[in-house]
Amino acid sequence: SKMALDLAKNKIVKLVINQNSTDEVFAMIQVNSHVETIDLSSSRARYWLNDLYHRNIDSNEIHSDDFFKNVLNNIISYAQMNGTQRTKVHVRIAQLDDEIWYDLGTPDWSAIKISKEGIKIVKLDVTSPIFFRSQSLQSQVLPKENDEHALDKLVDLLKISKKDRIVFIVHLIGLFLESIPVPMMVLDGSAGSLKTTVTAAVKTIVDPSGMAKEDNVSTMSEKYDDLINQLANRYLSSFDNVSNVDHKTSDIFCRTLTGSSNPKRKLYTNQEEVIRSYMRKIVLNGIVPTLEYVDLQTRLVKYARETVNETNRMTEK
Repeated sequence: SKMALDLAKNKIVKLVINQNSTDEVFAMIQVNSHVETIDLSSSRARYWLNDLYHRNIDSNEIHSDDFFKNVLNNIISYAQMNGTQRTKVHVRIAQLDDEIWYDLGTPDWSAIKISKEGIKIVKLDVTSPIFFRSQSLQSQVLPKENDEHALDKLVDLLKISKKDRIVFIVHLIGLFLESIPVPMMVLDGSAGSLKTTVTAAVKTIVDPSGMAKEDNVSTMSEKYDDLINQLANRYLSSFDNVSNVDHKTSDIFCRTLTGSSNPKRKLYTNQEEVIRSYMRKIVLNGIVPTLEYVDLQTRLVKYARETVNETNRMTEK
């Protein structure tokens, strides 16, 4: 245990406590030629320590998952009790005073940095905003510049109604502004009206979970704690075929969009509570999703699409 602990400490470049969820301790670790961030309570942290241990210590012993969990808990305890810095941990996008950082999700932990000086690709390090990658976060393609008509081509492709196009373009750009509350994007309509296609396209552009359409839409969890986790772990959540939103789900959506706290009990065996504060983006579709609560109605924009008949329907490609 002592050898595993010393190995882990030697590879940890920086420890931070997430200011928006104070039971979460993150470590920035050196991996080959880059620095990446891991949640020390996650399975990925245990895989990392297991691999590190067996590559550096001449031992054929097989240790249990609890062995590595206990070593990591030692580091978590140290961080919690010794004044470790509390800082904001970002998912996919960080918006600072005069910069936007976009985590590309690549294995070398590269990001796009946008400032008044221009756009450039940089490696994330200890001086950068701190990013956490959930299991759903997938790599983004590199951007191509100098196509002034790209957004016009996009709304043509997605058959956004002419009356809604300017608002849709502004809304899509607004989804990249991490620290500003942005309304939920809602797409309703009958079957075959491109609801899922547009939802998946927006998710792919802003915060991809994969390359295929089905990777970029998900069902909405019916359990409130699971829904809170679902929203917190993704910069943009994209829900497909939603038929009803009850009052409590509406409240969770409102707090998510504006950046208020979502409390949940840590364990059912005690009264300890976890407070998770985050601001996220949401796109949702359904045939006629019930969104009748006033607070939520003031936080959404609905978009119509042009009618698509079988003669002008295109393939997914």
